[in-house]
Amino acid sequence: MNPTHPLLALRAEALTLSDLSADVKVGTGRAGAPAQAAVREAVTTVLHDLHTPGQVGAEFAQMYGDHPDTTAARMRWALAAVSAAYTPASRIAAALPVGTRPHTGRTGSAAAA
Repeated sequence: MNPTHPLLALRAEALTLSDLSADVKVGTGRAGAPAQAAVREAVTTVLHDLHTPGQVGAEFAQMYGDHPDTTAARMRWALAAVSAAYTPASRIAAALPVGTRPHTGRTGSAAAA
């Protein structure tokens, strides 16, 4: 997702405002699924609590003004975490049973060629 996409920015601002620790490492694929779910839950909670994108933006601006030294690093983490948590591939991989892979469409000896 484009880092300037408004929905990505809104979700990252919401995650920055959340109580989720920046120590949470959000990877992609099945291994990152628990952290991805935590990110989506944190974003949903903030968006629900603040009701409108304008309120999220206002709270984010207040936080940045109060803590400019820490907000920039947290926002970088939030952008990366939101990007990983909301990619179509991460949501598909999280739903797959352990030990499975997406079907490539090639099987048998044709796959070896």
